[in-house]
Amino acid sequence: MSRDINPFGLRMPPALREKIEQAASDAGRSLNAEIVHRLEESFPKSYDLLVLEGRQRDLAAFKSRLAHLQWKWQRERENGTPDPDRRATIDREMRALIDAINTLEDELTPMYQNVPLPGTTS
Repeated sequence: MSRDINPFGLRMPPALREKIEQAASDAGRSLNAEIVHRLEESFPKSYDLLVLEGRQRDLAAFKSRLAHLQWKWQRERENGTPDPDRRATIDREMRALIDAINTLEDELTPMYQNVPLPGTTS
């Protein structure tokens, strides 16, 4: 792929180059990759990418809530005298979250294929 890209000379103050080199080193990138990364990040993201990121945040939040409910469920079992109404409420919420997680994961799969990610060409 790099054979398809023409070299581009860039002049910059030495102090700026040092900052970029340090940032590149910290990120495990080459100087060129760091400059490209920073330039790409300076452009607005596509609407589809913003939607994808939002869905990923929703999925993470649902998984976090499910883990918390599983912990509560286990705690109820360990206490020995579980409140049936509370257990039923936790069970309903866990089932709803599992359904929501499965739906989001199904929705995200084609989005990963259709949304160009930063640093890639479409």
